[in-house]
This record gives sequence, structure tokens and C-alpha cells, in this order.
Amino acid sequence: PRALECQRRSLELAEALGDRVGVKRSLGNIGNLYMRLGEYQRALEHQEQSLQLAEELGSAGGIAATLGNIGIIHAKLRDYPLALEYQQKALAAAREIGESHIEISNLGGIASVHLTEGHPSEAARFAREAVTALQRQVRGLAEEQGTLAREQWAAVFDTGVSAAMALGDAGDAAFFLESSRAGGLLESLGGGDALRSRAVPETLRVLEREARAR
Repeated sequence: PRALECQRRSLELAEALGDRVGVKRSLGNIGNLYMRLGEYQRALEHQEQSLQLAEELGSAGGIAATLGNIGIIHAKLRDYPLALEYQQKALAAAREIGESHIEISNLGGIASVHLTEGHPSEAARFAREAVTALQRQVRGLAEEQGTLAREQWAAVFDTGVSAAMALGDAGDAAFFLESSRAGGLLESLGGGDALRSRAVPETLRVLEREARAR
């Protein structure tokens, strides 16, 4: 692909100039392109090289981002213990430097792995943490910007809803639905109760009504 060739040329140029930051960036970009192509071993090789350079350069943001990328690749390879290990490291690194984008990404990734592994309670917990972090991030943004930010993280909301439905937790399912891009439609739909009735299956609505009645 042309994008891959461009990144290879950028890597060669950075190496020729002795630009280690540029080399790190190009290795990461090549790794991401290989991941999109489904060539996960090649992706892993490039991300690991990028991580080594990030560590040598003391690039805290680069370390956090690359750890997360490696976690994603391991999840694609269905090596879930390693995926969790790297994403937990990335999460800790992101929180240490206050990098909210990387924090949300890895919280969502951890939630997704837990859901895949059949642990909906853990999936729901991490998805909720991701949504809470996102709410902090969009606070104070214009409505359109906030909507775009929520749309970017649609997979996190989907994971949360799926986990909540697996648990039979209508309240949690409604929380994720209302917090997502669908939340911007609450006014036209008649509020949160209307969204629940439209989006949450009848079995979950019954469970929610019973919980409220207790």
C-alpha cells in the first residue's frame, strides 16, 4: 500500500538523519498500518522497536501509547493475558502523565478483553471508568465537539451496553446508552425514560422496574 511505502521512506530518511524521534514515530506508524492490514506479527515487531526507542528517549507519552498499541495487537492475536498486561501498563503510564486519550483507549480495550473472556462484571466496570474519563475530557466543550468526541469512542459504549445486558442490568445499560452519542437525542426522544424504552430490551426494562420498586 502507498501509505506503508511512504512510512518506510520516512523511516529511511529519519535513520539517515540520525533522527531517533522520527525513527520511533515511523516505526509506530508502520506498526499501526500492519495492524490494520491484519499482519499482526509484523505490527508487533515494529511496535516493540518503537517502544524500545521511546524508553531510551524517555518519551513518557510515546511509552504509554506504544504499550497500548502492543496490547491491542495481542488482543487481535487472542493472547488475552498479554493484552491485559500491556494495556494495564499503558493505563498506569497514561494516568501518570495525565494523558486522557490514552487512558480512555486502554480502559476501553481492557473492558473489551474482559467481555471477550466472559467477564461482564469487569467489562462493565472498566467501560464505566472509560465513560467517566471521557465525560471529564468533554466537559466545557461545545456541544458539537462533545458529540464528535463521544462518537470517536462508540466502541466503549457498545462494550458497556453488551456487558450490562449480559449481566441483566438495565440501569447500567441505560447509563451507557444515555452517555453515548445517543445521549444527545434525549430532548427529542422525551428524556432518559424514553431512551430506555426505545433502546433497552423488554426483559431489561422489567428488571429495572423491579429494582426501582424495591
